Amino acid sequence: AVVQLLEFLSEPSKFAASNPIELALVEVIQRRLAPNEQKRLEELRKRGEWGELTDMEHEELITYEDQLEQWRVERLEALMELAVALDMDLLTLNRQLVSESKLFHAV
Repeated sequence: AVVQLLEFLSEPSKFAASNPIELALVEVIQRRLAPNEQKRLEELRKRGEWGELTDMEHEELITYEDQLEQWRVERLEALMELAVALDMDLLTLNRQLVSESKLFHAV
């Protein structure tokens, strides 16, 4: 449940930051793997489900997962700090960020 909350709270957005501190927090919140790294991670996860990873690939997968877990923690901390800076409760801020994210991703 905690990981799902962190993933939900970490959806990217086009939130307009009004100062350098807010901008830095938004950058942490929006941080993502590069497209080629995301593709590799998905490949490793899929192959890992079938037990098809070499030891080296398994270590690579663990490295990716560790990095993403660290980013989730940093995103949540940045969301909390931004909520305080904007004098906004976390759920309201998250709703704003997620609704902007949905508009951004709509095609």
